[in-house]
Amino acid sequence: MEQFDQHFREQVLFGANSFENIPFQEADSSPHFKVDPQIMEVELSKICEKYDADYWVWTPAPHDLTIKNAHEDGLAEQEAFYAKCPRLDGVFVPGGDPGENHPAQLIPYLNDLSEILHKYHPNAGIWVSLQGFNKEKVDYFFNYLDKESPDWLKGVVYGPSSPPIDLEREMLPKKYLHRFYPDITHTVRCHYPVDNWDQAYALTLGREPINPQPLMYTQLFNRDTKYTDGFITYSDGSHDDVNKVLWSQLGWDSKKNPKDIIYEYAQFFFGPKVAEDAAQGIFALEKNWDGPILENNSIKETLALWKGLEENNPDLANNWRWQQLIMRAYYDAYIQDRLAYEKRMEAEAYEILAQANTIGSDKAMSDALQHIKKADTELVSQDLKEKVFEYGEKLFQSIGAQTSVEKYQARSAERGAILDFIDYPLNNRWWLEDEFIKIGEFKSEAEKLARLEFIKNYESPEKAVFMTIFPVPMPSM
Repeated sequence: MEQFDQHFREQVLFGANSFENIPFQEADSSPHFKVDPQIMEVELSKICEKYDADYWVWTPAPHDLTIKNAHEDGLAEQEAFYAKCPRLDGVFVPGGDPGENHPAQLIPYLNDLSEILHKYHPNAGIWVSLQGFNKEKVDYFFNYLDKESPDWLKGVVYGPSSPPIDLEREMLPKKYLHRFYPDITHTVRCHYPVDNWDQAYALTLGREPINPQPLMYTQLFNRDTKYTDGFITYSDGSHDDVNKVLWSQLGWDSKKNPKDIIYEYAQFFFGPKVAEDAAQGIFALEKNWDGPILENNSIKETLALWKGLEENNPDLANNWRWQQLIMRAYYDAYIQDRLAYEKRMEAEAYEILAQANTIGSDKAMSDALQHIKKADTELVSQDLKEKVFEYGEKLFQSIGAQTSVEKYQARSAERGAILDFIDYPLNNRWWLEDEFIKIGEFKSEAEKLARLEFIKNYESPEKAVFMTIFPVPMPSM
């Protein structure tokens, strides 16, 4: 509870005035809970009351409200929770993600929910999102608002998979507020995917890595918040801590320079002595993700910067924010080294395949596969990998960060388990192995050679097409 109190207090210092929690989690739903979550849910309400911050909850309706008693059971669970909270300002019921209910069932549920909410918290508001709604559901919902103009609804929340933000604002009657639910926590398969992200990062860092992106999110903030009346950011952990502070600061002053925000962040959490260099290091981590890894010369410069900070500031070794940023610097550099190495192994394997006409297709495939598989046995830059795992352990000890499913019991592979994919293949050795098995079943050597020639040139379409049409060399003119 003390950790949560400190975390909320630090967010308030940077401008956060609302916190949203997911209630109704069972005590055995995670091996990491040190406090029963249903007790903690009420304690979070008390912390918000202490700092005069709004307390919100994200509470999906029962999955299928047409099932007998689902409506009533959902209301009963909510009422028991509302009665325990000393403060509750907003109840957000997502229309989808999760939820498959048609607004014909969802609206009566929300209406009844508002009566129960106001019994315990008269000034609290009911909010709903249209996430995952098709056109028919969207039209039904807005037709209802236009016709009935209900007073029990405070506003609509715009979130991932909602209708376009500008259209939703246009369709929403002016009496209702439009709250934003910006996704600052994910990198792929999400609301704001990282622009121009190398596939090697997507395969390894995945969906929830440490992701400070002050420049990208400043641009997105200025693009989208003009359609809304405020926001509570969508976060799934501690990995997006920099982004939380950035959004809170921009919420108070959208013209504030992100460089000033990040400098203040570094000065407050790391101290004035390292603030300038640490702020530069945060922007450098964002630059690491800009474009093809093998053409990004700043990745090693970023590592050098953070290594210097790491070595010269041992007093910050137990600071979890510090740990996260240094871990990312090592991780990025390791992936760059692996990608360069594995792509070289692949190019050399194709050179072996080019000898197939001379040494035979079967031997060429065997030798090429043996060579490209060195990526699994003759490893590179293990010193960088060891540092990543060292910081994974430090983060687990400091804040319980779960960077691995097996080692730290992360909920799933997509939930920040960046250690589990750090050695995911970055060349095509799995695909080549499958292709070679298929080719081995061909009946003639000519067929095998033709397919190998295609594979060797598959990244050069003009050569691949040519060799498909003319599987044997044309006579010289």
